[in-house]
Amino acid sequence: MINRDRLVETFMSLVKINSPVFKERKVAEYLLHLLAELGVEAMLDESGSQYGSDAGNIIGHFRGRRPDALRVLLSAHMDTLVSGVDIEPIIENGIIKPATKTILAADDKAGLAIILEVLRTIKEKDLEVGDVEIVISSGEEEGLLGAKHLDLSLLKADVAFVLDSDGPPGGVTTRAPSYDSIKAWIKGQAAHAGACPEKGINAIAAAARAISQMKLGRIDEETTANVGVIKGGVARNVVPEECYVEGEARSHDPRKLAELTASMIDALQRACAEAGATFHPEVIREFEAFHVLEDQLPVRIFQEACRRCGLKPRTLSSGGGSDTNIFNAHGIPAVNLPIGIRDAHTDKETLPIKDFELAARLVLEIVRVAGEMVVGEKGVNEHEKKQGSCRKEAELQARLPGSHSEPVCG
Repeated sequence: MINRDRLVETFMSLVKINSPVFKERKVAEYLLHLLAELGVEAMLDESGSQYGSDAGNIIGHFRGRRPDALRVLLSAHMDTLVSGVDIEPIIENGIIKPATKTILAADDKAGLAIILEVLRTIKEKDLEVGDVEIVISSGEEEGLLGAKHLDLSLLKADVAFVLDSDGPPGGVTTRAPSYDSIKAWIKGQAAHAGACPEKGINAIAAAARAISQMKLGRIDEETTANVGVIKGGVARNVVPEECYVEGEARSHDPRKLAELTASMIDALQRACAEAGATFHPEVIREFEAFHVLEDQLPVRIFQEACRRCGLKPRTLSSGGGSDTNIFNAHGIPAVNLPIGIRDAHTDKETLPIKDFELAARLVLEIVRVAGEMVVGEKGVNEHEKKQGSCRKEAELQARLPGSHSEPVCG
């Protein structure tokens, strides 16, 4: 049922609209126009003003024919890396790629195109599905800022599917880590590097000593650390008085993350003390880990949709973050789906049309499966909501339909 040519055309149109992070207004207005044509009740919130974007998040509600069915949230983000401007997409041998040395911005305009095509198909075919909520976030590439500032009280969804992962369709990310950003401002003492270096305190040297004592890279199968930014100094003949360091720590295990972050700060403190420098650290928990179990509704729905599409479902664990982390932290069980992208965030980024179309078919089938599941009268248990888990199975009264011998994915 998915119209492949229309899906590709929509994607190509979206890619040509510049929407680097914090400058998403043009694509937001274009999306609002398309959603209105589909009968989606959509609005643009004002959250962007809180984090420096010229557009906030789009929140939409598509009314299905089955108001008693499970409510599904489909989500993607509208911003791209700052390098994602003036993109000229081309098609070669069934693969969409950038014509020049730019990113393709399939992360995440492929997700946007899939959402639009799924809604168009539902409307055209008058499919019997439940209500579908839409969240299109801004500022995602700078730390999930749109999702963090989203008024989640506006959402009534029972389950969420985020379309923001690379790789072939058929996978589902059910785990992602917590993330600490680590910043440090080191203050030493300036001096002439040739005339009187002994009078100086080298802030860059203190930072280098600290970094050399840190555990970085792959710590174990669920924990990583990195120092990615160092800035300091004014001239090669001046002992640098100041140095700025920026790093990160991630882990699926909260205990490991706490210990790793503390060890990185300790290394900075020791090195500065030894050098006679001072430092000011800042640690921010950017997002919390999530782990959606295989017997929870998002995964069950996904698995049934895969079976209908003739796909073998794969459970994935991610080392990165996405809006999925935010939805789970606020009580909406969410998973992240690969949508066919390869080599995202690079000038080698591509989107095989065959996988792109299959990802759209799978998302459509997810909405149809959810539309066959009936929600009970009771609301979300508050304790479970705080834990980011699903509604009670007894409350949802949800039952997956009987199996079919052949795939029925449209």
